[in-house]
Amino acid sequence: MNRKEPRYDLAEVKRLVREGRYSASKKGTSWLRNHGFSPILARRIMLSLQDNEFVKSLEPRRNDGSWADVYCCDYDEDGVCGCFYVKFIVEGDVATVMLMSCKEWGYTW
Repeated sequence: MNRKEPRYDLAEVKRLVREGRYSASKKGTSWLRNHGFSPILARRIMLSLQDNEFVKSLEPRRNDGSWADVYCCDYDEDGVCGCFYVKFIVEGDVATVMLMSCKEWGYTW
């Protein structure tokens, strides 16, 4: 698998998110909550992603894990303006997008 190409088709990921086949881990939205934003903002940021904002694919940490795609997007809507790091996987028999991280680019835990 090439890390420089997305593992998941972004148009399909956005379709799944729009259809409600989306979830976010607490850690995935913790930056947003800790900075006074609703976790719902993560969904809006995901829907704003563009193909040219792809950064890399990350290998699974476990043999049975899923590849994660990472995007860096500029977001300027809903009173929020910034560059965001977004990491997600698509998992399950019925494909569901799982947001793993949504935070300001360059922010460390």
